[in-house]
Amino acid sequence: MRKLVPPRPCPIVPSKMFHGIEASRCFLFQSAMCPLKLDFYASDKHAPHQHHPYSVIYKSGDDVRQDQLVLQIITLMDNLLKQVNLDFKFTAYKTLAFSKQDGMLEFVNGSKTV
Repeated sequence: MRKLVPPRPCPIVPSKMFHGIEASRCFLFQSAMCPLKLDFYASDKHAPHQHHPYSVIYKSGDDVRQDQLVLQIITLMDNLLKQVNLDFKFTAYKTLAFSKQDGMLEFVNGSKTV
């Protein structure tokens, strides 16, 4: 593990702090844009000494602004439906567009692409 001194806040979940990166578990996906999976050691701000793995995907050359907008709409709809006692168990992963051509997404273990 390569340590980050001082720890850095996670761009997509600011309540998490990155303490280090596990370079041996990072890799490029086999697709046209070759997104990069990064494995960090993170902690929550309320429990800074309890580190756990946290994975993200960094995409370069891909516009994730539409992904971010759709996931925000899904989260909003989920919150509105829960207010009227309808829980459809939506789980939206976190995403953040840095520019028109790159961004970061939360990696969901066990998920499959459609």
